[in-house]
Amino acid sequence: MRIYSFFFLFLLSVTMYSQSGLLTPQQHFALYGRQHHFFHQIMEYISYLDANSDKVRIEKYGETYQGRPMYLVYISSPQNLANLENIRQSHLHTTGMLETAPQKKDEKAVVWCSFGVHGNEAGATESVPQIVYDLISGADPRADQWLSNTVVILDPSLNPDGFDRYVHFLKSASGQRIHPETNHREHMEPWPTGRYNHYLFDMNRDWAWQTQKETQARIAAYNRWLPHVHADFHEMGYNNHYYFAPAVEPYHAFLTPFQRQFQTEIGQSHGNYFDQKGWCYRHDLRTGGELIIR
Repeated sequence: MRIYSFFFLFLLSVTMYSQSGLLTPQQHFALYGRQHHFFHQIMEYISYLDANSDKVRIEKYGETYQGRPMYLVYISSPQNLANLENIRQSHLHTTGMLETAPQKKDEKAVVWCSFGVHGNEAGATESVPQIVYDLISGADPRADQWLSNTVVILDPSLNPDGFDRYVHFLKSASGQRIHPETNHREHMEPWPTGRYNHYLFDMNRDWAWQTQKETQARIAAYNRWLPHVHADFHEMGYNNHYYFAPAVEPYHAFLTPFQRQFQTEIGQSHGNYFDQKGWCYRHDLRTGGELIIR
């Protein structure tokens, strides 16, 4: 999406009411975009959208060690949500993971978005209310067309315990005045940081080992769908380059040649877009052995 389209959508979202009559995040949260919110507050707004829109469905799929519920948020057209199980079975049959085809196949694109596996990268989870609102409110006239062909599955926080630990610290350390200086207390998160879960595991490393109950529940839910696209949302430090595909070698032995080539194509596409904007980035797309850093 072009940058001016983003600002156009943002201006639409902060108007008094959308055409759908749904409250915007800016209306629901008094200081949205200026203060962080606890995980239950994020989910209260999404639950409000679920209760007032036929394009949203919430499903609990697990709990953290500290007892916080973990959710999936399904976003699609009302027709698709009413036919969700048939769409899932159709997709699994097409991928070869289900032997018996449903009586009437209904194939849609399945896009899974994961937010905030590192809890102190809080901007990821904080962005979820705006994303859900923009997809269902009519702010972008293209959204209905997207949702007619796509099932979007959002995991608002892969690490609610770490997220709330970070938000609690930030609310305790900050006040009414914002301090941008990097040496201010509100920018010096103490140990243990919100990056980790209750047992101080970095769950971004636990995708493979699956030692933590949050990961185990998430993988079980993920394998029920095996989406076409998985987007994993993080947050970069203010003085870091962006980085993206292709990943740094060595690659996992089970990655196919197609997957490796597709990573390169994705990286080239992102790099071209960033070049047009003059944005800094880093990725391992090598030319003559040189690592590209712009």
